[in-house]
Amino acid sequence: MIKYIVILFFFINSNVTAQFRPVYDSSFVTVKIISKDTINKYRSQDAFQYSTKDKARTKSFFERLWDWLWEKYYDLMGQEAGNTLITILLWTFAILGVVYFILRIIGMDAFAFFQKKNKDGGLSYEVLDENVHTINFNEAIETAVNQRNYRLAVRLLYLQTLKKLTDKNYINWQPNKSNRQYVHELANISLTTSFGSLTTEFEYVWYGEMQLSPQEYDIISNHFKQFYNRL
Repeated sequence: MIKYIVILFFFINSNVTAQFRPVYDSSFVTVKIISKDTINKYRSQDAFQYSTKDKARTKSFFERLWDWLWEKYYDLMGQEAGNTLITILLWTFAILGVVYFILRIIGMDAFAFFQKKNKDGGLSYEVLDENVHTINFNEAIETAVNQRNYRLAVRLLYLQTLKKLTDKNYINWQPNKSNRQYVHELANISLTTSFGSLTTEFEYVWYGEMQLSPQEYDIISNHFKQFYNRL
């Protein structure tokens, strides 16, 4: 019995020894040595200068201000008030976009609400509410020119143009239409380009509140007269 136990012990011990016998790597390894010239080459490059004496670059005032603004932005967005503000802004832009789109569809000038109303002496009507069918243009234009109110005279020339186009059935004049809507109504006839140029000229003088010299007014007046000759 003891003999069998001894034989079993040597059998187990031989198997365990075989399992834990080290395996040596016999592959060939090539050792690469970096030359001093290569090392010095890398040392000379700024990217590999790690001196502890280097000081961090000081940020400029605008960089610090930008960082501060972003910090406040993230602080605000992390609060419920920030989310509420973003929601209000998005709804505001959406509503303004819809209102602008509706105004353009019905032909109204979307920026007319922000334009200053102008009253000019010597005329018995408000220049933003005139009816082209009730104005004596020759008399009104002569009065404006005599008063050296060339800006108003240009507006009267433009209104006279609208009346002439209406009389020719080229456009359908309405007091609430925008100038550009009249340009679109002439899209299918040869007058479109010329009338578009007159419209741009008028808007630049009137809405830009440009004060004209007598010579500048004569040039613009001739443009309108040339257009009238084509009707």
